[in-house]
Amino acid sequence: MLKERLEERLASTAGPVSLFPIEKDYAQRHGLISTQHIVEKEWSFQVVERCLKETEEMVQAESEGFLNKPISILHNPIEEFLYIYSDDFQLVKVDGIAIEVDDVFKVYTALFGLQLQKKWQDKIQSFIDNKLSEGPSSVLFDTDGTFSVNISLNGLEGFNEKLAIREVVAHIYNFLFELLETLEAGN
Repeated sequence: MLKERLEERLASTAGPVSLFPIEKDYAQRHGLISTQHIVEKEWSFQVVERCLKETEEMVQAESEGFLNKPISILHNPIEEFLYIYSDDFQLVKVDGIAIEVDDVFKVYTALFGLQLQKKWQDKIQSFIDNKLSEGPSSVLFDTDGTFSVNISLNGLEGFNEKLAIREVVAHIYNFLFELLETLEAGN
């Protein structure tokens, strides 16, 4: 899972390798890095869009600079969600992430499609239940062969309303990375 994907990235990179801190830690613990020079990876987003919850229609495309705003900005208007796509999500088997404030529970949520086999459903749900103490979450296997995952960000370690959206995305990525590492270790 993670090991194979990181090995491929490291093998295909000549010169310095860009890794997020959690990726670097994993690569070191698994002996994937030898003499390669590692630089801290910067997030790059190809899509940042504000969309209407009811229709999923795009309200406005935003620049990456929008992600420097605090996540609390998603309270107004509450009828919108933020859709973010980054090539960097591929390692954790996610295409894009939708972030919103839940209308009913008033908690921040992240919704995404997780590209894993159905056999992992119980372990995914168990990981989420153990890691997230607050708010609702759900894991449903779709007919297209992916999981629709909805997690409450309020229970995510390190989360608070003052964080920039960019920082929240990093927390979500770390959560997903830990999930895949846990599944990989249990396999």
